[in-house]
Amino acid sequence: MSRTFLGSSSLAGLFALTLAPTLAHAQDATIDTAPGASASAPPIAPAAALDLDARLGAPNGLRASDVARAVIETSHDRRARLAEVAAARTEIDRATYGYVPRVGVTIGYSRLSEIDQPSLGVLAAPADQSARGPLPAGAPLIAIPLRFPVILDQTQIRAQLVVPLTDYFLRVMPAHDAAEHGVDAAEAMVEVTERRLGLEAETLYWSWVRASLGIVVAQQALAAAEAHRDDATRLVRAGMALEVDLARAEAQVAAMRELVGTAEHARDAASDRLRTIMHVDHLSPEVGDRLDPSDASRDLEGDVSAALASRAELRALDAQLAATDAQRTIVLAGMLPRVDLVGEALLANPNPRYVPQTERFDFTWQVGAQASWQLADTLAGDASQRALDARVEALRESRDVAREGIRAEVVDAHRALVDAALATETRRAQVDAAERTLDQASAVYRVGRGNGLVVIDAQTLLVRARLDLLAARIDARVAEARRRRAISEE
Repeated sequence: MSRTFLGSSSLAGLFALTLAPTLAHAQDATIDTAPGASASAPPIAPAAALDLDARLGAPNGLRASDVARAVIETSHDRRARLAEVAAARTEIDRATYGYVPRVGVTIGYSRLSEIDQPSLGVLAAPADQSARGPLPAGAPLIAIPLRFPVILDQTQIRAQLVVPLTDYFLRVMPAHDAAEHGVDAAEAMVEVTERRLGLEAETLYWSWVRASLGIVVAQQALAAAEAHRDDATRLVRAGMALEVDLARAEAQVAAMRELVGTAEHARDAASDRLRTIMHVDHLSPEVGDRLDPSDASRDLEGDVSAALASRAELRALDAQLAATDAQRTIVLAGMLPRVDLVGEALLANPNPRYVPQTERFDFTWQVGAQASWQLADTLAGDASQRALDARVEALRESRDVAREGIRAEVVDAHRALVDAALATETRRAQVDAAERTLDQASAVYRVGRGNGLVVIDAQTLLVRARLDLLAARIDARVAEARRRRAISEE
């Protein structure tokens, strides 16, 4: 069962959907007017540069590696895969027991029904049973009836040993190989699960970082809006601005408060999800990682080759293919004659090999070989062989599909890295331009040559640019995590 996390794309969508109406409301609430101006207007603070990096890299802050490790170690999905590995190992033990010859012991007692003793005729014997040698002429003879005794109490202790010669080569050894490949496949799936959990954990972590830093952006935007509102209030009281400027400023403050609330809700949602998947009660509110620039000039083909050589999905499919080949040998064994060596020891009272029967325990043994063949097994084996051939073909096609998917995953991660690097560069320039625009608009408004609408538009533009820059830097880290996980790089 796969687990769904709140990824950066879903968080970005939520943030964008809630942010867009807020910023649009701030613009729609403004009206173009031309307020009066005066050189004695109170000064308005210029746009302050925002240093988000100062809030990163906290010594005791939460790190992506901490989140990934906690998620993997406590994941129910991973525990289920480990249980499958344990179950697969028992199949190796079961296959190993096939090397042990079949040994059985049977102890039985029977009470037979009474029957008339059969007569085999009469035997003439000398009356003197102690006489030796030829009988003298005229020696007296007596008639002795010949009868076999019927013993009604039957007790047997039988031990049997069967050595399956052909099974050792056609059944036991292939079954052992198939079980070992099954363990390899199960262990590879554990690695697949760990890689998926680690990537989802890192993605959610960076979503939490984005929301946390988005609060900082929103709070500074709110402070700037409140400062502009206070400046507009002073200008209105001094008769240097119209009431409409104050109304615009108040609308902008309300919009920025909504933006702060939206960012806080996004941060709280990501925090709750992090606590859930990490199985902890508390999280550090500080960010331990830094938004260092990612290297977008990596060797794409080298990463593809590394991914194809290291991905556990391919190892799992190869192991399944090997196990299926071993199963084909087992099916073939059912279509061929079977040869067994058989040994048996019997301790019985009476022992049936002793004639006539005597009421005592006698020991006998026998050894031999036997060959057997079943038509039904051959017919069923042919159908099973065709089914396994189809299974092998399906696994080979699945392996090719997986290889194509891995390449696409690596290529997508590289493209995301390049796009994020370009977006970071261009959006940083946009932030610089937006800051200068706000400074200039504030300076014009300060000397009474502009109106509040220009300042508010500049504030809105700056907020958007800063949030876009933050998103680009977060996207770069997520793309780097995807690339690293795609090539199974620690």
